[in-house]
Amino acid sequence: MSYSRNEKFWIKNKRVLIQFFYLKKGKPYSVAFFYLDGFKRLRIAELEKTIEQWVFLGVGGVSRALLEVLKKERPDWLNKAKITLIEPTDIRESESVKQFGVFSSVAKGIYETIDQRCRWIQVMIDESNFRHLLESEVGPNAFIVNLSTRVGTIDILKLAEEKKALYIDTALDWWNDPVTDFNHGYEDSLALLELEMLKQTRHIQTSMVYTYGMNPGIVSSMALVALEKIVQILDPSLTPLIELKQYHLVAERLGLTLIQIAERDCQTLSRKMDPAVCYNTWSPTGFIDEAFDSCAYTLGSHEEWTLQTADIKHREEVLQVFFECPSIDIIATSYEPRQGLLHGRLIPHQEAHTLARFLKNGDYWPTVYYCYEPSDAGKLLLEAARKDRNIPTRFIRSDEIDGGYDSIGCLMYFRRPEGLRTFWIGSIVENKDSVSQEVNATLTQVAGGCFAAISYLIEHPKMGVISPEMIDPHFALKKASPYLGHVDFMEVTAEHQPSSDELKDLIVTPHKSLVNWSRIPSREMSAV
Repeated sequence: MSYSRNEKFWIKNKRVLIQFFYLKKGKPYSVAFFYLDGFKRLRIAELEKTIEQWVFLGVGGVSRALLEVLKKERPDWLNKAKITLIEPTDIRESESVKQFGVFSSVAKGIYETIDQRCRWIQVMIDESNFRHLLESEVGPNAFIVNLSTRVGTIDILKLAEEKKALYIDTALDWWNDPVTDFNHGYEDSLALLELEMLKQTRHIQTSMVYTYGMNPGIVSSMALVALEKIVQILDPSLTPLIELKQYHLVAERLGLTLIQIAERDCQTLSRKMDPAVCYNTWSPTGFIDEAFDSCAYTLGSHEEWTLQTADIKHREEVLQVFFECPSIDIIATSYEPRQGLLHGRLIPHQEAHTLARFLKNGDYWPTVYYCYEPSDAGKLLLEAARKDRNIPTRFIRSDEIDGGYDSIGCLMYFRRPEGLRTFWIGSIVENKDSVSQEVNATLTQVAGGCFAAISYLIEHPKMGVISPEMIDPHFALKKASPYLGHVDFMEVTAEHQPSSDELKDLIVTPHKSLVNWSRIPSREMSAV
């Protein structure tokens, strides 16, 4: 019997577990299963894609951490492939880059190692040069790793498809991230950018995952695994739904109302730093762009109130509302298990949209937002950026940190007959968890998430464009866990003592113009 790679089969209402192998042109193929609306779709696909080239767009902190992770976990992936690094700053002194050898100039702005296996192009990739640059540099069987900032996601995805390259990034972005008009937060929102991206890439068959690092990324996998564990505590009768991966039904029936992606970063610096430079434990540019975007969050179906000045016109389309102020000015309370109560800024993040949409069931969906209490260095960065968004910045190295930790996880609220119950699943890293002295534990977390997603895409190379929630959560956590420090799941109701699951009760320092709340008018929600 012969099969086509594009041949598809459908099986309805049957529990079937089949996997078989056959040879096509001497290569092993297998049958793969995917769930879709109660059906199981069988699609013949390559068992694993062989990567012949790695193309890194940006070689900042996350890229350097990821190169260290790849060297440790899968050196064969790097040793057997060509490496292309596109980065405008000088990276020759980077320990993670030195593993490839000494670079010599071969043309203006182009450097290669002696064996010609690694190529560094010293250029800022932008809207004017990306096509010429990548069309000439990306070869067959490539994996594009986009860990840059202010690089247009949609254009890079479409070019990756032209090259049949696998693709990953950790954030959606525009070319030259626009300065937000707070009266038009929706037009500048990540949610709208994602919708436009999905429309333009729906034809893509090559596996490409967007926004998969720590958060967004691993936190979505953690939330799904937590739901599986919480079922056994609150309602074991829902176990069959877990087996069928019907997480949206489980979330609604358990009474999940709120997911706070709660992060406290209290890492401290070991020495006095250059006062002319601002620092952060992860991308300073990315943090500035997010912090000064319009505050946006997913308003769950249980929420009855919102700020009078909030834009709720697009809630049916993207589940989100938009405040007429930067996210740096909205602070809410949350919780993490090591120090307890935290006060975090509501930073716009993609998981607030993708996770809520994944768990949506008809007119039900939870509130989801990222609640971030940055390190002292991060707070100073934000205050300086209020005056000048183009201040000199860099990320903090491990050998510049003398203490503290970074805790990030999902704080999940459930309305139960006995009252609110909360559960936490997350990762707590300390400086000792850094994969190298050149980076830090926060960047190592992100790199662990990237490695997990990369591994999944190589094993499943024909899934099309997917969000983090579509990667097997157990696979992801298993691959990433060596780089997540201490990972735990626990009920925290007694310690947390939640009194509300609505944002109007959790906001503690709203912007001075955002003090009046109004009841949300009744609506008929359409499918998202």
